[in-house]
Amino acid sequence: MSGTFEQIVALSAVLFLVCYVSSYAAMIALRWREPGATRPYRAPGFPLTTGVVLIGSALFLAAAVIEDPRSGVTATLLIGLCWPLYSWMSRRRART
Repeated sequence: MSGTFEQIVALSAVLFLVCYVSSYAAMIALRWREPGATRPYRAPGFPLTTGVVLIGSALFLAAAVIEDPRSGVTATLLIGLCWPLYSWMSRRRART
């Protein structure tokens, strides 16, 4: 129903890369916005090492999407469909 095994693996790879890129970008943003906050883990060489890995992951994501645009579009649609659920859950959590 969802396609071949190769298509599922390709889509998973794109989604994993999106997670990596967003995680590294969030780390940089949070450490610059709140420099005095307690850190649960160390990041040796920050921000240089994190920036290098972020750029590498973004380039790898771009290459994966260029190589298989269908997986890129499908991943974008899946993330777009999840956004209303995330918004609903965050509003619900804020009320409690």
